[in-house]
Amino acid sequence: MTMMKRVLCLGLLVSLISSVTADETKGTKKKGEKKAPSATQRFVAKMELTDAQKEQTAAIDKEFADKLKELNTARNSILTAEQLKAEKEVNKANQEAGKKGKEAKAAIDEAL
Repeated sequence: MTMMKRVLCLGLLVSLISSVTADETKGTKKKGEKKAPSATQRFVAKMELTDAQKEQTAAIDKEFADKLKELNTARNSILTAEQLKAEKEVNKANQEAGKKGKEAKAAIDEAL
């Protein structure tokens, strides 16, 4: 009988722990949301940096993240819905065609 109580307690404990960890992971990411690395992180990923240098690049990212967000918000408020839709379509076409850099930018500018 005591063995059965122990197994039951262990089962309840496991279920409680799993539900608590499930609650912690909920809500951390919105549906369809992708967290892309920042531009500096993509750039420096190809380099060998010391820990101090990595901390410096992270500080730069934090410093300019809000400014970049403000600029993007201002830009999106200026563009019309049709322009934003056209830009999205051109970005998708550029990605499928493998266009990058100046070529992709020129296609976006032309669509806008």
